[in-house]
Amino acid sequence: MLSVSNGCYQLCVDAEELAELEAAIAAHCEVLKADGVKLPVSPEQLHVIHLMELPLTGTRPPVARALITNLRALASLRTRATIREHRAKDREDAERAARNAEPDHQSTARRRAKQVNLLMDSSQFERLAPTLRSLRSRSRGARKKLEAFGRALDARHRQFVHNELAHASGAVLDRALTGWLSTRCAALEQELEFFLAEIEGPIAIEPTGHSGVADNKAWHRVRGEGLVMLEEAGVKPAERRALFPGTRPGKQDDPSEQRQREREYQARRRAKKRRKSKS
Repeated sequence: MLSVSNGCYQLCVDAEELAELEAAIAAHCEVLKADGVKLPVSPEQLHVIHLMELPLTGTRPPVARALITNLRALASLRTRATIREHRAKDREDAERAARNAEPDHQSTARRRAKQVNLLMDSSQFERLAPTLRSLRSRSRGARKKLEAFGRALDARHRQFVHNELAHASGAVLDRALTGWLSTRCAALEQELEFFLAEIEGPIAIEPTGHSGVADNKAWHRVRGEGLVMLEEAGVKPAERRALFPGTRPGKQDDPSEQRQREREYQARRRAKKRRKSKS
């Protein structure tokens, strides 16, 4: 979904996906509560900082470890997806307090409102981030083109060899240059990812935050990874689906068990494919 902020189009989690995210957080919290794991706040107020206090080692069962790990990712994504709304609310509350303050406290309240405005302003990052993300995407596209170009060079060289012109193909130099440029593209992508996370702060850095853009794709990635984590912990398929309930009207109109199983299978398959590509 596209939203407009400071004149820039930005991706964000839409209302339906956010409702699914909230439902998944509530379902995970409910199961943990039933297993005797105490959370300090309600699911609606849960942040990663609360979950960092729950150790993942020791005698904690694999299922509980998977649930806590999932909750960290889910809560992080929710924070990223709703951060602008929370910051806007904090600014409005501070400005309202300044307007309604007693005369003796007006100066203090105004100063606090200015401080909140400064602390909650991320416009400098929001103006830059779309350009850098676009550059990273274009670099990835260029790298894929370079890979295809390298395969074409190999095919061309084979033709030269077949026609006894191997010495004239230039494949060795062309292949070296292509590999060099592809490596530079990959390095640029890693540096852009690092810069984008560091400049935005802890909210964008794992494990205390969700790295990357908080959009619908991010929700599907987090959901898929969570389902794989539960599968590896030995959670049964029906129980996995209950921990990631669908809330869209279309999904409720289609109660088919087969449809739900297929959706879960595809999410796990894509997550495993992403893991394999990173290794």
